[in-house]
Amino acid sequence: MEGVQVILNEDFLKAEVQKLIRTEMVWWHMDDLRAKTGKSQNWLKDNILYQPRFRKELETFTHFPEAQGDKWCFIADKMEQFLKLHFRDIFIPENSKVRRLG
Repeated sequence: MEGVQVILNEDFLKAEVQKLIRTEMVWWHMDDLRAKTGKSQNWLKDNILYQPRFRKELETFTHFPEAQGDKWCFIADKMEQFLKLHFRDIFIPENSKVRRLG
């Protein structure tokens, strides 16, 4: 394949580098969780982080702020797995889930 020239767009390269950095992150903070879900901090708190049904599981990979100025911290791959596993429970309200009969 001699003589083959590959031209890469600078924006494409920057985006690919950012993807690699994000996938290698060990910790997420609230801004990372907001970016991954597209939801506001208040929505995340109300629908995930302070939901009693998720609390026990979240405690295994989440640092809940304990004092003023303390920040949320999540083990990135564990939170990503949690979001995938509980997608329907989190993002699809119970009353709007379609149920098939028969």
